[in-house]
Amino acid sequence: MKVFVTGGSGFIGGKLIEALRADGDEVRGLARSDAAAEAVGARGAEPVHGDLGDRAALQAAAAGCELAFHCAAKVEDSGPWPEFERVNVGGTANVSAACAAAGVRRLVHVSTEAVLIAGEPLVQVDETAPRRPDSPAPYPRSKALAEEAVLAASGIERVIARLDLAKLSLEVIERIDLPEIIRTSTGTVASESVRVVRMQTFGADRAISGLVNRMLGRSTTGGSADRGDLDATGD
Repeated sequence: MKVFVTGGSGFIGGKLIEALRADGDEVRGLARSDAAAEAVGARGAEPVHGDLGDRAALQAAAAGCELAFHCAAKVEDSGPWPEFERVNVGGTANVSAACAAAGVRRLVHVSTEAVLIAGEPLVQVDETAPRRPDSPAPYPRSKALAEEAVLAASGIERVIARLDLAKLSLEVIERIDLPEIIRTSTGTVASESVRVVRMQTFGADRAISGLVNRMLGRSTTGGSADRGDLDATGD
């Protein structure tokens, strides 16, 4: 299968490329700079130069791909709001529209449980809790608005996957073994054509492996996986 990945020079996107390539998939990775292209290529993907602000370049990069993972984001605790808005909100809208125009069947938007944060404690929340685009913090606010951009898109199957605790360091991640994380995940219908999937994980390697297997309908034990709880219906 041909897969388009944004954010492949980053931690999560890089792990995703490695997992896809290990399964024999062809991967095209968006690269904004020569350094990013080198990092994407080193992980086994075909680097494609482009920027989240260039919808035409995104469409060309996604052409011929069946699946796309949008991992690129501005992940900072603070900073100027216009930059968060440009990268996380506008960039996600561009990726969604470009993938739809390119004929990609399914877009997986990698999000975060930070979309639920607006200053109050989170107690016993799950994927049914409302996102908070009114958050005073720029990162949670921008990621909540990015999810809304995915929800507003059309012409493509969309899945929003919120990875919890994905910012653990590689050293810690490689010491923790939790093989059952994906089996405890849940999926909830957000609209007729979008699924919000919450993935509780203490290890990015296993989170990415589970994300790939579930989105591609692969079983972690061989054979076909049951995709009924995660399949989205296109518009």
